[in-house]
Amino acid sequence: MKQVRKAIEERVAEMGDGDLQVLFTRKLPKAGYSEKWLTKNLEKYGIRLMSGEGWLREVPRMEKEGWPELTTVGDLAFFLRMGVGELEWFSDLKNLNREGKLGHYRYRWIPKRRGGRRLLMEPKESLKMTQRRLLESLVDLIPLHEAAHGFRKARSIRTYAEPHCGKAVVVRMDLADFFPSVTFARVVGLFEMCGYRKVVARHLAGLCTHKPPSRVAKIARHLPQGAPTSPAVANAVAYRLDCRLAGLAEKAGLKYTRYADDLAFSGDWVGEGFRDLVNVIILEEGFLINPRKTRVMKASQRQRLAGVVVNAHPNVGRGEFDRLKAILHAGPKAEEKEVLRGKIAAVGMLNERRGEKLLRLFDGVDWG
Repeated sequence: MKQVRKAIEERVAEMGDGDLQVLFTRKLPKAGYSEKWLTKNLEKYGIRLMSGEGWLREVPRMEKEGWPELTTVGDLAFFLRMGVGELEWFSDLKNLNREGKLGHYRYRWIPKRRGGRRLLMEPKESLKMTQRRLLESLVDLIPLHEAAHGFRKARSIRTYAEPHCGKAVVVRMDLADFFPSVTFARVVGLFEMCGYRKVVARHLAGLCTHKPPSRVAKIARHLPQGAPTSPAVANAVAYRLDCRLAGLAEKAGLKYTRYADDLAFSGDWVGEGFRDLVNVIILEEGFLINPRKTRVMKASQRQRLAGVVVNAHPNVGRGEFDRLKAILHAGPKAEEKEVLRGKIAAVGMLNERRGEKLLRLFDGVDWG
């Protein structure tokens, strides 16, 4: 692993920053590096992988089935039940960042659980309605990898966590700035890969991405947190990442699942060499690593994934249950009602008895 670490340290030094977040690049440090390192050194760390099978680079091609035929911008406008001028207005390919009554988004900074703030960009109703139509009639048809469990039908936090129950070692890793990492260019590439001409792909990407005014944040055009299309598009963009990480995990005898930006691996043994390879693949695929959130959890410890305890079977942690119970006893605000309802439903999915207790307290709250 010294070679990988040396390459990372050299790249950090070049960027003039000691934080791995600066390594936002598709290649680390050049194409083919991780394959060469794998072939030469991986056996030293006890993982037996067969080389030459393409699990690092080749990705199954997406086949269009039942997708709309959209050859021109006019086809796309007709498909979305609007005029070409209206489509141009909503896709905003010139990044005019219209504000006020003419703007398409509202902006709000919300605090993160562990410090810092996150920008919530919520589309106004007219654009949101178009995005929902696009989501249901096209984006949801894009095939996702089996490892992806977040924001898709028939999948949940439970299905994300279940494959890792009762394992000797569980490793949780995190992608930093998941939505901001998915830029306009990457979304254009996704729709081109789906078979659409560039002019159509650009307008589709324009509907799904946004660049806030500089007074709000100086950031490139990306998937806005708050748009209904963003989770599904992010999942689709992460298809290559899932293919490569699932292939790596399978060859190493491990399980892999992903819930949005949370990655989970488990098995009898997950070595440091394996984790370094995961980091290389993440960086090569254009995502960011949050090294502070990497956790290696053995069976003797409490193993938690996205708040789910997986030591024996999927279960909600006692601390989360007690926290929700305390909030309900204290009398939550009316604006917290839907958020709490969702959290209670998640608890009930993992532990029916605890979910019923919280639901009784929820029903007894005077919401005004």
